[in-house]
Amino acid sequence: MSVESTDTFIRVTDLTKVYKLDAGLFAAAGRWVWALNGVSIDVRRGETYGLVGESGSGKTTLARALVQLFPHTSGRIEYFSGGDRWEITRSDPRSLRRFRADVKYVFQDPASALDPRMNVLRILTSGARYSDRSLDSARLVSRARETMEAVGLRAEDLGRRPSEFSGGQRQRISLARALISGPSALICDEVVSALDVSVQGQILNLLIELKRKYQLTMIFIAHDLTVVSYMADRIGVLYGGRLMEEAPTAGIVERPLHPYTQLLYRAVPRLGGKLPERGSTSGTPYNPTRPPSGCPFVGRCPLEQEKCTTVMPELREVRPGHRVACHFVT
Repeated sequence: MSVESTDTFIRVTDLTKVYKLDAGLFAAAGRWVWALNGVSIDVRRGETYGLVGESGSGKTTLARALVQLFPHTSGRIEYFSGGDRWEITRSDPRSLRRFRADVKYVFQDPASALDPRMNVLRILTSGARYSDRSLDSARLVSRARETMEAVGLRAEDLGRRPSEFSGGQRQRISLARALISGPSALICDEVVSALDVSVQGQILNLLIELKRKYQLTMIFIAHDLTVVSYMADRIGVLYGGRLMEEAPTAGIVERPLHPYTQLLYRAVPRLGGKLPERGSTSGTPYNPTRPPSGCPFVGRCPLEQEKCTTVMPELREVRPGHRVACHFVT
């Protein structure tokens, strides 16, 4: 479908994902988990968009829905490329294959993401062969050698198996597998959380280098605000399956506005001053099986008022490019 020129790469509109819980013999029937509840974001071409939030906030659910690892319940996902637009869930198999060749997913744990029975060459080339069936074996091997060197590994190691590498090296292999088919975008889902702190910085700097070298768009997901702010141009803060705040990275770091973002900011280890405390945030956590009719953060928010329990705050722009879902932020 032809569209006007736009810098949008992926557009998500009112995305919702609901899981039905299997009821056991003595469990209540008809229970549901709201993993995403009306999320809307635009990822611009060439940027790194960061998603941050604690476990269970919906980050991975959103990322996996983007590449249709599972279907979402409602909402729309649109992909823009070469002046065309596709709604992913309505695409034919050929268009979906093109999208998956253009947007590659890098998983959190490389040990489980890489088949231990294959050597590295086969790991890299099997996916690339599916993405571009015109490539012959010689070209695939040549591209595999180039990609290994691009991620800081030796081409001579293509014959080795994943178990022969360290955790950081295995994550580099995962990146090589994603890059070998020449994608336009990477979705990096907690790619450093399973690594030693000493290795995390190396992988983050490698991602920055690869983004520049291959002119990639990137969606970078983590629960650590420090890591996300190091990588991202813009940050979206998720809680309870909803977007609480979205802004350029400097806006989130220098002046976080939503009480949940401020909670994440105070959790960052650092020297010197910190934001003033604004009351306890250790109240009732969000329950995804019984989402409130109002703000999902209401049980932990120091600003809680009656309106928060009954009315969902609109995600609105309070400063240029800075959106917040809170009734009391101006």
